[in-house]
Amino acid sequence: MKSEGTFLTESQEKVLKLRSEGLSQSEIAEKLGTSRSNICSLEKRARQNIKKAEKTVKLAKKIQSPVFLTIEANEDIFDAVKRLFSKANKADIHVSSDTPTLISKIRNEVGEKLEGRKAIGKIKLYLTPKGEVIIT
Repeated sequence: MKSEGTFLTESQEKVLKLRSEGLSQSEIAEKLGTSRSNICSLEKRARQNIKKAEKTVKLAKKIQSPVFLTIEANEDIFDAVKRLFSKANKADIHVSSDTPTLISKIRNEVGEKLEGRKAIGKIKLYLTPKGEVIIT
């Protein structure tokens, strides 16, 4: 594996790879000839870098999304999803999720902004050219 061109250093990549194989931080430290605290620090920074990269990709997708929809407070999310599908049809974009899956995704990602089927805060939906729905 090459970490070249990514947000991870070679050391961070090694640590994450070994962790994914089930090794403990102590085992990795012994294997790489360093301290457990150094491995802990490398892993923490690697995970922070990955999270930052994921947020950057999400932002880039939102910026490039040709379809955008705001679900206002008190709006039924089923009605909002219908509006999204309507906008997608007008833009000639196939939404990659069906209605139940999209409703579930909204509940999972911003459930704190819902009360039953009603939005209690603004929810933004972005539809990418490939049909992916990004929810914020």
